Amino acid sequence: MAVWESPDGSRRNIPDGVEFRIQPGERIVAQRPEDLGGIRLGDLVAAVTSSVGIKPCSKCNKRRQQLNKYRIPGLSEVTQKVKDLFTTE
Repeated sequence: MAVWESPDGSRRNIPDGVEFRIQPGERIVAQRPEDLGGIRLGDLVAAVTSSVGIKPCSKCNKRRQQLNKYRIPGLSEVTQKVKDLFTTE
């Protein structure tokens, strides 16, 4: 998925494999949603539960949608914070 940002700051998500037109002044800001600042909590819980063999039900999917409103720092954010911590000017 690619995330495009217009000059006014609005963003749109374009799924992989979907044809689209670049609007005047638009620029790409991320190739994956994770690049926008962390991992969605619902996706993380779903990945962990499916990895241990738990199959999702309709309530699980509703819970996932609610939890996806929250993000936790991803690897890139944590790595950057550690670099900032140890980098002296």
